Amino acid sequence: MKRPTIKDVAAKACVSTALVSRVMNAPLKQDGLPDCVVHPDTARRIFDAVSQLGYHPNKAAVSLRKQLKKRIGVIIPDIANPFFADIARHIESVAREKGYIVLLGSSEEDSGQLGTLAEAFV
Repeated sequence: MKRPTIKDVAAKACVSTALVSRVMNAPLKQDGLPDCVVHPDTARRIFDAVSQLGYHPNKAAVSLRKQLKKRIGVIIPDIANPFFADIARHIESVAREKGYIVLLGSSEEDSGQLGTLAEAFV
């Protein structure tokens, strides 16, 4: 089954995607409702739709929206190999100069681990 999207939540709650976004990104008040200009019944409908669908915001989309995109994912075959360790060190050094953060993973030359790391990075 495909992962539910903000459009699915909006359709289920009978509201716009913009309103879903506003409610989902607003801080919550003590009563559990969002601190934004939206009717409490509408907010509850949105939260119910989120819960029923099992919706979770797409982290990649959130980081792009917040402009936190200065990250580089690097997967190397074997961190214990001095050749690859040297390459990783150089990548990190150049990336840091350019304002990037490097996320590093070692696949240990295992295709299953490579897939797991690639999925985690995405």
